[in-house]
Amino acid sequence: MSDLRYVVLHHTGIDDPHYDLLFQWPDRPSLGSVRCSDWPPNAATTFHRIADHRALYLDYEGSLTQDRGNVHRVEAGACTLETTDPAGLLLTLSTGLKIQVPPIPGK
Repeated sequence: MSDLRYVVLHHTGIDDPHYDLLFQWPDRPSLGSVRCSDWPPNAATTFHRIADHRALYLDYEGSLTQDRGNVHRVEAGACTLETTDPAGLLLTLSTGLKIQVPPIPGK
């Protein structure tokens, strides 16, 4: 599969600061989205799948509307996405990091 883009945004100015890993889908205009508490991740980092985001976040940094804090880019690059089983996806970042992308809860 061809390389797709990804970005990691640090979401601050909110009660629960976190990192959002956003990645392009090969066949959708929206970005797949995974939330975690640490970046770079460590062995204890848990990834939580969240709703897809708009593609503009690949290049956006700054304040979010409706007092939802701020986002700052901490990493960006190319990635590949592979299906590992009916419910699983493996995201490989250009840094070599591999992330098992969980399904969205309830879907």
